[in-house]
Amino acid sequence: MRPVTRPYQGISNHVLPAKSECPLNKYLTEYDWDEDQLNSKRLELLQQTNDTNWSSDGVVIIDDTFTYKTGERIPNVGKFYDHTVRGYIWGQNLIYALYADEKTTCPLGFRLYEKDAQ
Repeated sequence: MRPVTRPYQGISNHVLPAKSECPLNKYLTEYDWDEDQLNSKRLELLQQTNDTNWSSDGVVIIDDTFTYKTGERIPNVGKFYDHTVRGYIWGQNLIYALYADEKTTCPLGFRLYEKDAQ
């Protein structure tokens, strides 16, 4: 068996055979689709399998993370205090919710924090 050195490339070759991000970007920006409807369907499908359905012992985790940016024209970019570096960073703040129990962890949803103009 040969080692897999670029697993994401292998997956993307099956999902998007093109060699660039253009087809995915075009789909996400030019076609009419409802991200909330897609996420609801995804969560519904997870409930149909014993490996991924939720239990009464599960918990919902809400957390955030930063994406570092350099540009100033990027939507919702701003100055945020990042406790992991003990200082301010320039970036975006992504808030997400996860479900977790002993058998599975899955994302429930996420939102980009909309920072007020200062």
